Amino acid sequence: MIYNMNPFDMPPAFCKAQTFIIYYSAHSVTGVCAAFTMATTSAVVWPSSVIMTASSTLAWRNQYLLPIVVFPLGAIGVAVPVLLSLHAIQPTDDLHCDSSHPIWGRFLGYAGVSMILTIPCFFLSAIAAHRVFKVHTVHRELFNLAVSHSHSLSAERAG
Repeated sequence: MIYNMNPFDMPPAFCKAQTFIIYYSAHSVTGVCAAFTMATTSAVVWPSSVIMTASSTLAWRNQYLLPIVVFPLGAIGVAVPVLLSLHAIQPTDDLHCDSSHPIWGRFLGYAGVSMILTIPCFFLSAIAAHRVFKVHTVHRELFNLAVSHSHSLSAERAG
């Protein structure tokens, strides 16, 4: 294992690289999740904007560049100079290096900046879920109406 998994034995450059790779990875995963949320929400809320095939819902759109590329690069572009100027990246007891002095530096990484995308995605998902519930309710009412209408027609034919 590298440096016997002891962050206190790691050279400072390795420690910094490890921290920024973890932060960039967290921002990238958040961006991909946001893009999926955008795709599914647009397919549910605005179905006319999507050609209705299975592959078109998740087809690439240029609007996905913002969460997948711009957000992670922008977030790491803010974190690197701030954390390096504060000398915030230090070995920790968590088997890796992290921003620990000052501790609020972690908010520039996986612990905070990701919420910039996570919170709006939560509301987009809630809107989509509400729309699915409404459409399901309407379909259920139409089905019940059709079933009761067919039963009344059957009763008239029998009588």
